[in-house]
Amino acid sequence: MKFFLLLVLSLPFCSFAAAQNSDGWITIPWNPSDSVLVGALNAGLEDAIPQAQFANQLAPGQWSLAQVTEVMDLPDVDNGTNYAFEVNVINGPDTASLALVVSTSSGGQVNQLIYWKMNN
Repeated sequence: MKFFLLLVLSLPFCSFAAAQNSDGWITIPWNPSDSVLVGALNAGLEDAIPQAQFANQLAPGQWSLAQVTEVMDLPDVDNGTNYAFEVNVINGPDTASLALVVSTSSGGQVNQLIYWKMNN
């Protein structure tokens, strides 16, 4: 009987843990109408693409966003939010997968790229 009570009481905690990973990141839906998300992604791409090209991890060219495959957030980081994006970028027939983390101030007025890596 004690096992059954423990199992029933642990179910709400297990379902919450599935939505939030151990680092506190929460997967959220991509919303192209959300100006804070779009602003953070655009600012991150504006910095990450030239850095990846300079590091010879992305070919020269006019790379642009093709698809957002995942978005996660880590709220309340220094009075703002960190957003992690997994995206596909395109340059003519070439495509690449890129992961980036952007820190935003409260309200999304200031965005700063804090990490990027190529997933190819």
